[in-house]
Amino acid sequence: NMFNDAADIDDEYVRFGSSKQQTPAARRAGVGGSNAVAGGSNAAQRFGSNTAQTNDGFDTPAKAAGASSKQYQSYKNAVIDAEEVQDYPPNEVARLMDGGKEWTVNEAIRVLNARDTRAHAAASEALAEMFATEPTLGVALVLNGGIAALAHAITRGNAAFGAGACALLHMLTTSTLSYKRIQATDAVIDGSLFTAIIGVMTRFPRNAALQQWAATAVWAIVKDNSRGKTAFMKATTTDEVAGTVTSMRVLKNVLTQFGSESEATAQSVIGCVLSLAINSVSSQKIIADMAFPNLIMSVLRKHPTISFRGEFDNLREWLRDTSAHTEEYHSRSHSRSHSHAD
Repeated sequence: NMFNDAADIDDEYVRFGSSKQQTPAARRAGVGGSNAVAGGSNAAQRFGSNTAQTNDGFDTPAKAAGASSKQYQSYKNAVIDAEEVQDYPPNEVARLMDGGKEWTVNEAIRVLNARDTRAHAAASEALAEMFATEPTLGVALVLNGGIAALAHAITRGNAAFGAGACALLHMLTTSTLSYKRIQATDAVIDGSLFTAIIGVMTRFPRNAALQQWAATAVWAIVKDNSRGKTAFMKATTTDEVAGTVTSMRVLKNVLTQFGSESEATAQSVIGCVLSLAINSVSSQKIIADMAFPNLIMSVLRKHPTISFRGEFDNLREWLRDTSAHTEEYHSRSHSRSHSHAD
């Protein structure tokens, strides 16, 4: 089924720019929307190579997905995990789940805000299908609280739902009509969306598909968004063993775990981190203090086909200067406040 496929899909088939023939599961990996990031045209999706080549501009993941929106695969047969707390009578849940309901944007948002998670996947599917059919509905979704509703659902869902929800968030950024509105929505600026995302990443740390989609969504949202960067850098979550964990610690843990084995996940996390760093001195300090540049350069050497086609050219000197540091510098707080002057 769709959501399990999203959780277990072979990394080789969800590589950005993979030229391999996709399996049906891979085509459905974008549970939240367009599968363009999971596969499709090499020319539209490849970030290029970080070996010597001409940087000819960079298509963001959002633009790449938008270029192949016709390949959108609706996600069907979703598995929805029931919880003890129920907001709907049994007959209403059944009607929501079996396709017997004509969805609206507001109804889908209402369902995502419910404590009962059984219809969350059906609501997400409905939003994805509506958006794929009519991208202008993305504006209504954002203005009516849809991003906060997705954040709420992510906090209650499993790894597969988290991957799908992040894919849906990324899908929504493919529309110029909704993109800037998403970047400025309250759930982004107050950090609640990012708290939900790093929370699900921490709960399911071994799920490569989830980590990839989560980093991809954050990358798109914080790109050229100083307030979004500030909110993400401040976000924290709780781990049963480590206690309070910062957003950047979550990203570093993911890159440490998957940097060698999953090119797609490595690409997403590095792109996310560099997007946070560009044009932000305070972000750069935090990232450098964590010896993140050293890890990034080490991972890039293992994956010579990763490139960002010039998007982060302004960071080349900074990466070179800071990548020599192998030990973290702990005298600064990694969750300190940022200046909006960034």
